Amino acid sequence: MPPTLTLVNQQMAEAESRAEVANTQVSVAQATATQIPPTLTQAAVLRQEALDERQISVEFANGILQSGDDAARLISNMNALVEQFPDYALAYQARGLAYQTLGDDEQALADFNQAITLDPSSAQVYVNRGNVYYDRGDTARALADYDAAIARDPELAQAFFNRGLVYNDSGEYERAIAEYSAAITLDPAYIGAYNNRGNIYQMLGEYTAAVADFDRVIILNPTYGEAYSNRGTAYASLGDDARAIADFEQAIAHDPTYADAYYNRGLVYARQGDFQRALADFDQALTIGPADVLTYLSRGLAYTEMGEYKRAIADFDAALTLDPAAMAVYFNRGIAYLSLGIAETSEAIQITYFRQSLADLRQAEALGYPFTPDILDVMASIEALLPAPTPTPGS
Repeated sequence: MPPTLTLVNQQMAEAESRAEVANTQVSVAQATATQIPPTLTQAAVLRQEALDERQISVEFANGILQSGDDAARLISNMNALVEQFPDYALAYQARGLAYQTLGDDEQALADFNQAITLDPSSAQVYVNRGNVYYDRGDTARALADYDAAIARDPELAQAFFNRGLVYNDSGEYERAIAEYSAAITLDPAYIGAYNNRGNIYQMLGEYTAAVADFDRVIILNPTYGEAYSNRGTAYASLGDDARAIADFEQAIAHDPTYADAYYNRGLVYARQGDFQRALADFDQALTIGPADVLTYLSRGLAYTEMGEYKRAIADFDAALTLDPAAMAVYFNRGIAYLSLGIAETSEAIQITYFRQSLADLRQAEALGYPFTPDILDVMASIEALLPAPTPTPGS
């Protein structure tokens, strides 16, 4: 379900609840109208406000559904909503969400600011404004808004989850885990929180904990391909190749366009020495996914293991086009050129390969690639094999 429609459902439920409370207040006030007339008036106002907010939610949902992919029509519908309910924060919040969906951050912020002016007690609007700041990379303001949302509604799971995203991005992983855990406590079916927490556990090397979180995601959504791929990666890190491959196959079955699943399965096949299957998976990942340094590097390594050094070098070239500072790629291209040189029978071509190998290895070293003494010895040996440079005239 689109996030905007999910919010609509939440808003409508909240508005229905307020309407029920207001109706009760009206009934009580009517029963005692002769003694406390102001109570009847106050309750009637509350009921009308609740009913109006419910109507705003309905109009918001209808505006989205009727607009389809027509951005101009969507904004037109939201403008009409604001004109109908100019004093209601929820109307501005609805239009702000529409602008945010269309990528118009400035207009979205203007509407969220107006919503906050009209109703500073609304937690959800702070989350929405924080999301705009987060998307713009302004994490300080995003975090401040998520804090404000939690201060107003300590049971708003989305605010804890979003605060976890900020901490995750800044590398504060323990704090991110705490936020995701809080979101899960408030909403035990929060798939995103389980998935993100599992990814952090995996990054921290806590693979068993990661598997447990991905298990939960799959229970909640058995067709979520990314969760299978993530769990497969955790199993691979635990050395359980059979379960890893089974999960990658499930991920692909549920989403045949999920490039990461092919790439990760290819890594397992390569580790097993099944380079033909590994190559097929890396090929597929590059066909359906965006050009990726790691996939080119991994396929190049598979070609290297198979002795197809020119194909390996072509992949390393492609990787360096994407990231000219990829030190591991320079290192492995240097090894591929070295292998070509060793196999070459023409001395002139052999020297060319050795020079390129030495240049790549030196570049990898300059970028900080960790060299072992053996590699340094290899570099010295290559240098010794190369003829001395021809003196230039006059030198």
